Amino acid sequence: MDRLREKLVMSKVYVVVVTFNGRKWIDRCIGSLLESSIPVSIIVIDNCSSDNTARYIEKNFSNVDLIESEGNIGFGSANNVGFKKAIDNNADYVFVLNQDAWVERDTIKQLIRAHSYDDRFGIISPMHFNGSGDNLDILFHSYIAKQIINDRELLFNIINGKDIDRPFDIFFVNAASWLIPIDVLREVGGFDPLFPHWGEDNNYIDR
Repeated sequence: MDRLREKLVMSKVYVVVVTFNGRKWIDRCIGSLLESSIPVSIIVIDNCSSDNTARYIEKNFSNVDLIESEGNIGFGSANNVGFKKAIDNNADYVFVLNQDAWVERDTIKQLIRAHSYDDRFGIISPMHFNGSGDNLDILFHSYIAKQIINDRELLFNIINGKDIDRPFDIFFVNAASWLIPIDVLREVGGFDPLFPHWGEDNNYIDR
C-alpha cells in the first residue's frame, strides 16, 4: 500500500488534448483536469481552429501549455507533438483526452492504480459514459458488449450503477481517453501519421 501511495503521489502525468474548433467544450474539458486529485501538466495542441479556441485558452488557462499548429495536421500527428514534449520532460504517463470529454476528480488516480495491479497493461482507459453520465457511450458499449455478456459481475455493476474497481481486458477502446505508460510510448512510438483522423487508435493497438 505504501508503494502504491508513493506511486500515486510521485507520478508525473502529462495530459494531451488536441483541439479543433472546440471552444464550446474546452471549459469543461480543461476544468475537469485542473480539478484532478492527481496533479497533471496539460498540453493543448490546437489544429488551427477558426472559432477562437486557441485565444480563449490563452486568455483563460494560463497554466496550460498551448501549442498552435500552422494547419490542421490531424488528430494523430497533433497528439504526437504532445507525446514528444511529455517524453522530453520525463513524464511517467501520458493521458490522451478528447476535447469534448472530461474526467471525474479521481479518474486519473484510478487509472494509475489499475496500472499498478499489472504493469503489462499498455493502455488503460476509464469507462466512457454519455454526455449525461447516465449510460455508457454508445460506441464504448459496442466495444465491450461481449465482455459485459460474459462477465456477470461486470454486467451487474453496470446495470446497478456501481463503480468498477478492477481492470479487465478489452480488445479495443477508442482513443478518447487513454492513459499510456511512458515506457509503452517509448517502445511503440506515437500515432502513425498515415491515419490523419480515424483508424489511428486501431493501428496503435495493433502495434
